[in-house]
Amino acid sequence: MRRFEHPERRRGRGQRGRERLEHGRQYPDTLLHRPEFGDALLEEDGQAIANYTGCEGFEVGATGPAPFVSALIQAGSEGKTMPIGLPAHAAETVEAREALLGSSDPAAIEALAAAGAVTLVAHTEDWSVEELVELPLDGFEMYNLHANLFLNIVEAGILLTKIGYPETLPHSDLILLALISEDPIYLDTWSAVLATGVHKLTTVGTDCHRNTFPDALPDGQRVDSYERMMKWFSNHLLVAAEALEDPDRLEPAALDEALAAGRLYGAFEVFGAPIGFDFHAELGDQVFEIGGAPSLTDGAVSLEVSAPTIQDRDPSTAAPTVELRLLRASAEGWEELATSSGPEGAVPTLSYLATDPGAYRAEVRILPRHLAGLLGDYEDLIDESFVWIYATRSTSNSDPRRPPRPRAVRCSRRWPSRTRSSPEPSPATRVRCCSPSISRRPRCSPRPGWACSRSTSCPPWR
Repeated sequence: MRRFEHPERRRGRGQRGRERLEHGRQYPDTLLHRPEFGDALLEEDGQAIANYTGCEGFEVGATGPAPFVSALIQAGSEGKTMPIGLPAHAAETVEAREALLGSSDPAAIEALAAAGAVTLVAHTEDWSVEELVELPLDGFEMYNLHANLFLNIVEAGILLTKIGYPETLPHSDLILLALISEDPIYLDTWSAVLATGVHKLTTVGTDCHRNTFPDALPDGQRVDSYERMMKWFSNHLLVAAEALEDPDRLEPAALDEALAAGRLYGAFEVFGAPIGFDFHAELGDQVFEIGGAPSLTDGAVSLEVSAPTIQDRDPSTAAPTVELRLLRASAEGWEELATSSGPEGAVPTLSYLATDPGAYRAEVRILPRHLAGLLGDYEDLIDESFVWIYATRSTSNSDPRRPPRPRAVRCSRRWPSRTRSSPEPSPATRVRCCSPSISRRPRCSPRPGWACSRSTSCPPWR
């Protein structure tokens, strides 16, 4: 199986190697371009800005005979901040790049944005509400796996002691269920920031560096393999069909537009790939997708949340229970406004008439009873409630304008514009990240017409 490590990354152990790795590599090398694998560069004005991965000479690997789909790789960095989607270096010299990437000053963030980056930060626990509000950042994380691990470090230690006893472990790709939990610091900061009225992208982050848990699980891969971690959860962008010139290929410009509009949600596909999720607002005959901010000066806004189902769930398994929640941000935390729940496939649509401006969050939770028999000593987790999807949107008393945010995150799904008279999306091909289809044997299972897009700030698995 083709792995992420660039030759420079494998041998860059000394100071010189680290400098070349972090700041000195040039385009298209920084895009992990490998022509011997059939990669194809995307160019703009004669300069390489992204890389479409190829699959020539690949081995199938542990995920089985799933068809390969090309990933769109763009450059990014995790330093003091986390700029992603850079079409070119933000400065001419290594020293100047180090200064920009090692600073969280407004001037440095604005310089990265001017160079074409989406300016994010990782590890929300390290930032104050005031910083996230006042700094000219595009967004921050609503969940981070590394931070989650520290919340459950004792449980992680217990889990590692079970590796020599495979019958006690969950299925290898479900190992996360023994550790995953919501972080009150992340939730409270997220709420307090959005309650101020600012518009920020919020993302979920794997923080995967394959440098923590080298022990092999029963499937033969290390606990923290890129392949495993990259299919646990992901960010989904809703991409307008008309923004794609080629219906079978992701393009940075289409992702730029979706990011600028804030059409993003996070999905924890470790429980199964969700299909059919929808969170939109209706005002008269207008429909606003995630990220749209209808003005309450024109009347109350109806917020509508539709529950997803699990793609290709084994019909012999028990149906999970799915719960929808609608919450509003406040300085003190998220306020629950409405709920709806039921067996998968039979959850009533959640409707709420919003009369107050603010940031509203849709949350999908799941009791994963379909995973019975796959969790070893952790079988009781099938009756616990886990987050499956996080999504936010805003309403206002004015007509807010969101500054354009260039370039790409990781995942996207084509989603045509619609009106109340035509509530269902057209049968345009959907596009999203490869993710596991949880059945009796979880696997990465992209379908024809689906594709992956990942930034190099979180390495792709191949």
